[in-house]
Amino acid sequence: MALWPGLCFGQESTEQLLKLHNTDGKIICFQLKDEPVTTFSDGMLVVRAGDFSASYPLENLVKYTFATEYSSIQSVDAAQRINIGFINNIVSVIGLEAGAKVCVYGVDGSLIDSVIATDEVTVMDLNGFQSGVYIVKAENARLKILKR
Repeated sequence: MALWPGLCFGQESTEQLLKLHNTDGKIICFQLKDEPVTTFSDGMLVVRAGDFSASYPLENLVKYTFATEYSSIQSVDAAQRINIGFINNIVSVIGLEAGAKVCVYGVDGSLIDSVIATDEVTVMDLNGFQSGVYIVKAENARLKILKR
């Protein structure tokens, strides 16, 4: 089982990965060829693959995704490194250049709100929004969120 804290670059071939995105910005990757199984128990995400088992507190996870990583190591520009997080009704977007737009859409595609990035970290407070599902879009990055 391959397990990399941090960004997942430089694999020897094209690989399918399960990525756990932590609130501290670290990403933990599992190769899907190892057939990891994820379950939820007592506020924890449990990942099992073969003899390996690890638990991660849900409060420390922003999201988990499935991705394909490629063999060559490429330079990553700012537009490719945009990260969107959502915790305690606050959306934070990291990696935008000043002047970039962050938009929040309803599930029907209607624009609900938008802000213009001025710093490395752009923040939107969704406390005034109704409960529901929203899509946050910032350049080439998107995140579907559930506001309670």
